[in-house]
Amino acid sequence: MDALQRSQREFKLLFVYLHSPDHPDAPVFCAECLCSTMVAQFVNENFVCWGGSIRGSEGFKMSNSLKASRFPFCAVVMASTNQRMALLEQRRGQAYIANSYLK
Repeated sequence: MDALQRSQREFKLLFVYLHSPDHPDAPVFCAECLCSTMVAQFVNENFVCWGGSIRGSEGFKMSNSLKASRFPFCAVVMASTNQRMALLEQRRGQAYIANSYLK
């Protein structure tokens, strides 16, 4: 994954957003939380960002790797050995994520 390699080169953690287009909370979460100026600025300044839909092959693989079962799903990972990644933190569900990041 290019984003994971980039995060390693830039000495930053990787922020992952997994999108489920069928989930009813996805549009509101994207518009009001993920795209808010405060969250977008913080994430873009401090992380390498990667996002994917669970309908796409890369997003589906990432969803399985991170064992994402509830959405919206955000995680912070870091590069590990042999192009693997280590999960440092995960948040899932709109109310939980919004309360965690916007305080």
